[in-house]
Amino acid sequence: LNSTHSSSAALDKNYCVSSGTFVVTQSPDVSVMEGETVNITCCWTGKFERFRVNWLKNQTVIRSDYFINQPNASLKKEEKKCSFLKISNIRSDDSGTYICKVTVEMPSLTEAKGNGTVITVKAKKKKDKRNRLMSKHHLKKILIVSRTLLVMFH
Repeated sequence: LNSTHSSSAALDKNYCVSSGTFVVTQSPDVSVMEGETVNITCCWTGKFERFRVNWLKNQTVIRSDYFINQPNASLKKEEKKCSFLKISNIRSDDSGTYICKVTVEMPSLTEAKGNGTVITVKAKKKKDKRNRLMSKHHLKKILIVSRTLLVMFH
């Protein structure tokens, strides 16, 4: 299981992990073409005074956000909060498993992470050189036929 809390349990295949006090969910796996933009989400429930959200790609932290809420803030206990990771002009080396880890510092130290979102980047298809050559050859035939017709009508 992905959570470090002792009472953790995987809830379902829908990318959820529970730490006993809060649940972290992530976007499902996604496949995109090179050059596109992809957005993935990480959401959790709970009311926390201080916490950090880390995004990891293949176990390496790529972004870290730190949040401080007022102790008397009017957050509902089960209010859902989310973090978004946007990757623009995606490249093949952006392929990988992205995991969101939420670490609560206050009111008590606890941590949970999602099951991860796998991003697969597909290479853009290169135009077939043979097709381009055939198109040029076909265009030359049309021009030759057009010139012949012009000569015939003069």
